[in-house]
Amino acid sequence: EDLDRKSYIKSSASVFRLKLQTADAGESLYASQPDSFSTYADVFHGLFRAFFTPVPRLQATIDQKMKEHHLVPGEYAAVHLRNKYGRRAWRHPNETIALAMNGINCASAIFPGANIYFAADDKFAVTAANEYGRQHSLPVGSFDFQDDPIHIDKD
Repeated sequence: EDLDRKSYIKSSASVFRLKLQTADAGESLYASQPDSFSTYADVFHGLFRAFFTPVPRLQATIDQKMKEHHLVPGEYAAVHLRNKYGRRAWRHPNETIALAMNGINCASAIFPGANIYFAADDKFAVTAANEYGRQHSLPVGSFDFQDDPIHIDKD
């Protein structure tokens, strides 16, 4: 018997929703479910690494960059600026600089004295973050690239 979509969803044993664009990455939503059999941390802590383990060649590059920027797991802060998020092709340079500075300041406030790794989808943003770090004697490192990285959703 064919079921329409609504009937199928109603007949399913469970439907799981996850909100990744919330401040707590969906933890409060998960905790509010009456049939939560374990904590959010128990379920999701290892999930990312289980699904997204780098291939050996990429892991070697990651390890090299971490060593180069003195990044010890659990002892550094990371900033990821999506300057070209969505369909936005251009952002005013002053806005990019302000976002980069805000990210560095936030990371520095959350983890004072720690090295900061700054990643972005825009070479100008990375340059701005590194320059801001130099001007304020903050330990900012990043992946150095010659051009903007490829944007699969745009390029």
